[in-house]
Parts: sequence; structure tokens; C-alpha cells
Amino acid sequence: MDLTIVRHSISSDNGRGLISGAGSDVDLSEAGIELAQEAQRAFDWNQFDQVFSSPMRRAKQTAELLLGDQASAINFDERLTEMNFGDWDGTAEDAIFEQYPEIFNQMGMFNEKYSDYAPNSESYDELVNRVTGFLDELKQNIRLHQSYSFVTE
Repeated sequence: MDLTIVRHSISSDNGRGLISGAGSDVDLSEAGIELAQEAQRAFDWNQFDQVFSSPMRRAKQTAELLLGDQASAINFDERLTEMNFGDWDGTAEDAIFEQYPEIFNQMGMFNEKYSDYAPNSESYDELVNRVTGFLDELKQNIRLHQSYSFVTE
């Protein structure tokens, strides 16, 4: 089984300094639309036997732009949804960093401790279990030599 994983294009929240997870179901920005259109022209998206996507707007729009006329074949699955940052979704990253610098790694991303501080959030273990469930189900249903593409959060 071959897997190709594609992250959604630039959303309207990217670059605004906001925590943008499952609670921020935002559209692609104009730059994101242009970038997805560029990627669509640069790659043969008809080579996949199945395409899966998060149902979130930014992932769905990316997948639809990439597949063009074949967009009706996209399989949407909640397990591919962005991580849930709980009550922190939509909050300014700077404010969280100022209060809890210990939950950020050297790249400025949340480390595994963040869910101890963010009310109603999903832990990394919960995220891994969710996605592993999806992949396990996929492996049970595969036929040899199929190719899959995912547009994820």
C-alpha cells in the first residue's frame, strides 16, 4: 500500500498567530487557494485509487481543488480532523506562550505537556489513537498495490 499525505493549504488563520485546531473550521486564504491550484497542476492526482480527507473546510477545499472534476470521489472521515486544542482554539499563540512557555518545543510547536494545561483539549496519545484507528481500518480493507492520498489537518 502506498500512502501520500497532503496537509491542507494555507488557511485564513495561518499567519495570524492564532491557535487553529478542530474548533476553528476556517476556509482557505486566497494564497492557500492559489497554492493548492499550483499543486494541482504539478502532480497527477488521478493516480490514486482512493482519496480521504478531513471534513474540515480548509482540508475539504484543498482536496477539492487538487482533485478537480474527481472531487466527488473524496471520502471524508472525522478521524482525519485537526487536533482539538480545546478552549485554546482561536486564542493568540503569544498569550499562551507568555503564560506557559514550558509547553512549547524549540520549533514553537506544542509539546506533549500542552494538554495538561489546555482545558477540553485532545492529547497527543488521543490523536495517535484516533488516526491509528483509521489506518488500521484502512489496512483491513486494502487490496494489494492500491494507492491512497490523504488531505489532513
